[in-house]
Amino acid sequence: MELGKFMKILKYLGVLVFISVWVYGYFYYPLHTSNTSSNNDLQLIYALHDIKEMQTLDILNIKREEYIGGMRKFQIYAKGDIESVFNKHTMEQGGWHNIETNRNNITAHKKDYRIEVEKNTNKCIITIIIEEDTL
Repeated sequence: MELGKFMKILKYLGVLVFISVWVYGYFYYPLHTSNTSSNNDLQLIYALHDIKEMQTLDILNIKREEYIGGMRKFQIYAKGDIESVFNKHTMEQGGWHNIETNRNNITAHKKDYRIEVEKNTNKCIITIIIEEDTL
């Protein structure tokens, strides 16, 4: 009697594991990866190399974030002379366009990506995002 009850519980547990793996494979995995995920990663690396403005800054940390649909972005924490590096005039000279500035933030576009810079006194957070409509 006890062995039969154990086998029944084991059978239900096996079905539960199978359903969980199927749900992960069918719903979760495709949401976090797409046909453009590897291309998106590669474009982020090229964008990171292409941003010459960051060469004068001290990089503190780089985070890679993933979003539903396969979109990825880099967040770069840096310190240095932020005001002279990320201002409208120098960014226009560097080939950036659609530059939007306000008190502590600047957003600019270049090629097929954009950056968003949150500025503090001598530190900043630079976010590199690949434009989805160009993929």
